[in-house]
Amino acid sequence: MIKKITDDAFLQNTYILEIDSKLVVIDPGYNYKKIKEYLGDKKIDLILLTHFHFDHVACVDKLCEEHQIKAYIHESEFLIVQKDTLAERMGFSNVVVSGKNLIEFKDSIDVLPSLKIINAPGHSPGSCLFIFKDVMFSGDVVFAQSIGRMDFPFGDPTKMRESLRKIKELENFKVYPGHGPEAMLEEITKLDYFRE
Repeated sequence: MIKKITDDAFLQNTYILEIDSKLVVIDPGYNYKKIKEYLGDKKIDLILLTHFHFDHVACVDKLCEEHQIKAYIHESEFLIVQKDTLAERMGFSNVVVSGKNLIEFKDSIDVLPSLKIINAPGHSPGSCLFIFKDVMFSGDVVFAQSIGRMDFPFGDPTKMRESLRKIKELENFKVYPGHGPEAMLEEITKLDYFRE
């Protein structure tokens, strides 16, 4: 079962599910109270970050410290971890995540052998797709009716085009995006963004 928790400020989706018998939280943004209410006494085993934009990581430190866990982030995203100013540019308080709470990965995460990871840069350098069984968590790479913005710092339209080509070649999955409703990948890849 996948639990989706959406915040009120950015309509950002946090997901909670079990992968390889571990309780995993994906992209805990401004959802701290809702996450706590849903979990009750359950203990989180680890956090996965599709990318490092502030609306997806706002309560990482709180959850990591409370549950004594780490958040996993792609190695290419560390440029943003070190220099992220997106929140301030958009008029919000800067979000900082302590380096001691982060673990970088590249192609896989040892403790989650069933999780497939695809680096899909464009929205950000280390944006990732997490695939587990018949579902994909796409962060801000693709949504039900659009794709991620590329005008933020470290965005790259050329790399996004390459990522969309990779996505178009994948089998059909139910996609759980960072914002908005779920959709089937075969429907998403019919959007104009995927035309060469």
